[in-house]
Amino acid sequence: MPINWGQRWEEPCSCRPDADKIESLLETGSGYRIFLNRIKEENWDKRMLKLYEKSIVNYLRTKTRFQRKNPIDILFSLVYGRVVATITDGQTQKKVFAIEILR
Repeated sequence: MPINWGQRWEEPCSCRPDADKIESLLETGSGYRIFLNRIKEENWDKRMLKLYEKSIVNYLRTKTRFQRKNPIDILFSLVYGRVVATITDGQTQKKVFAIEILR
């Protein structure tokens, strides 16, 4: 059936049948997984930097060779549902799962 793109939907559609299908696929042992590709809050990466500043500084001091005097940029992103931190000082770049930083 062709879709009429000019027609507007005036009634809400029910997603319940699809939700039931998805729920059955996600049962333990099914082999399927769900990955986030977006976080609702727009500034979530800046918030992470602020909330976990002490853990990040501790990680940088103990697990990397970045120098205090060099400016360091940290970019958080989602990769297959996992938060990844990309740490760079302009010359060296390191990618690490955020959970490693927070431990």
